[in-house]
Amino acid sequence: MQGFAQLQRPLLPVRLAYDAKPTAERTEYQRVTLHREGRELVAETTGSQSSSRLMSLAGAHALVRVPAGGQGLKAGSIVDAMILSLP
Repeated sequence: MQGFAQLQRPLLPVRLAYDAKPTAERTEYQRVTLHREGRELVAETTGSQSSSRLMSLAGAHALVRVPAGGQGLKAGSIVDAMILSLP
């Protein structure tokens, strides 16, 4: 576990600045960058969520859970983000 004493990452509420589209077959954790607007954290997509896009993961501040199927998450929705690092 790479020496980490705390394995769970903190969750913070963020407002989506984009429509998070779901896949039909599996839950996705989409990579996002964060910025502040007043007291609120706003999540922007890092672009393509393809597993081969490692630079988008390296620059991500957080992961947003998008459940499989359904309508996805609309821009403006408040969701929990798993924080990797804060801007």
